[in-house]
Order: sequence, then C-alpha cells, then structure tokens
Amino acid sequence: MEGVVKILFALAPVAWTAAAAGYFGVFLRDDPGTARWARRLLVAAILVHLGVFAARAAAGFQPIASGALVASGMGLFCGIVYLWLERRIARGSAGVFAAGSAALLVVGSHALGDPLAVPGKAFPQGGGAVHIIVAAAGYAGLLLAAVFGGLLLAQRRALRKRTFGLFWERVPSLELLDAFTAGSLLAAAVFLTGTIGLGHMLRRAAESPGPYADPKIVVTNVLWALTLSVALLRRYRRIGAGGAAASAIALFALALANLVVVNRISPLHGDV
Repeated sequence: MEGVVKILFALAPVAWTAAAAGYFGVFLRDDPGTARWARRLLVAAILVHLGVFAARAAAGFQPIASGALVASGMGLFCGIVYLWLERRIARGSAGVFAAGSAALLVVGSHALGDPLAVPGKAFPQGGGAVHIIVAAAGYAGLLLAAVFGGLLLAQRRALRKRTFGLFWERVPSLELLDAFTAGSLLAAAVFLTGTIGLGHMLRRAAESPGPYADPKIVVTNVLWALTLSVALLRRYRRIGAGGAAASAIALFALALANLVVVNRISPLHGDV
C-alpha cells in the first residue's frame, strides 16, 4: 500500500497540471467541448488527490500529517470549491485561475513533502486532524475569493483606462468575477464556521484546554466573523462588488498572517 501512496502522490501534480492546462484551453477558446474536457480533467485531479489521502489512511498513516500536506489539501479544496462554483454559475472561463492556483499549491507542496510523512508529537490527530482539514478548506475558499477579487479589481481598472489585449478580452466579465468572488467567500464562511465549531468541541473535550484568549483562537474567530459578515453583506447587496473584492484580498492576507505569524506565537499551536 505504501507503493500505491507514492505512485498517487507522484501522479497528483501531473493531474493538477493537466487540469490547469485544460482550463487554459477554455481561457483561450471558451467552447462547450473544451470546457467539458477541462471539467473532466479537474474531476480526475480531485479523484487522484483524494486517492492519495485514502491510500495513506489505508496504509495506516494519518491523511494530513505535515505542513506540506496541509498546503496540498488547500490545493485540493481549491479545486472542489471551484467545481461547485462552476456548476452553480455554469461558466468555466475563470477555471484557469482556480486550477492554476491549485496546481501551484500541489506541485510545490508535493515537491517539498513526503508521501509517507508521519506527524510529529505536536501535530494533532483524530478530531484535531479533521479540524485542520476543515480549516484548510476555509483557507482555500479565501484564496479563491482573493484571486477572483483581484481579477475583478484589475479588470475594472483596465476597463476604466480602456486597456485592451488578448488577456483582458479573455478575462471573465465583472459580473462573473463578482459571482465567483461572492461564492468563494460563502464557501470560506461555511468551512470556517465548521472549523470554529470543531475547535470549540475539541477544546471542551480536552483535559487541559488552555486559555481561550490564545492568539490563534482569537484571530481565527475574528477571521471567521469578518468572512461571514462580508459574505452576507455581498449576498444581500449591502456592499458593492469592488468592496467585496477588496475585502476578500484583505481577508486572505489576514488568513496568511494567522498561518505564518500568529501560529508561531500561539502557545497552543506554535509547535504544529
């Protein structure tokens, strides 16, 4: 089974690169046939990636056991969230940006990661591992929201300055980018809600839960509250598309700071 893990681990970056290439074809030529093949490649990449985690579990390893595998999981959820959005919005012209982001995460993390990684003493297991997986999904939603939001702001600026060219002609319309940004924020809010809920459950079950005022807990709760607020404000048109796009970028920046900076000074999470 360990051999299967290694094979699937090596195939995942190839599958994600193929999916990104497929959606690049859609970006260049948005026709039903190309979009259909790109969607199939994306589904195949997701299945291969899920196979990596399933094979690790079957071999007796924790599915996510290192920072590299967490980043890999973020790439996986980028693809899953985008596939859900594409089915809702029924347009695949923005897929190259989502599949490309996922491919970068997967290729980079698999180049640095170990397919048979074993978690260190401080790395959560059981319910704690599920908590991390759901958090990775929430952060993936924020990444997509920031990507689509950045494209929306850039496209709007290009239209105001009357900037033309192949790239700007192929970038999705402001309406589509707004829909993808809002949908990504909604997905992030849902997963972050799950993260907060699991975190509270795990803390109550712990023998020594530690202080609730832990920096990571505080910032994660703030990130969740802000994400939920922006998602709801945009859904009910209480904030404009540009404001939601800028907020999405700021929220992802906060999420990165939470991962890179706050995590290091957190007594509960600093060693993970």
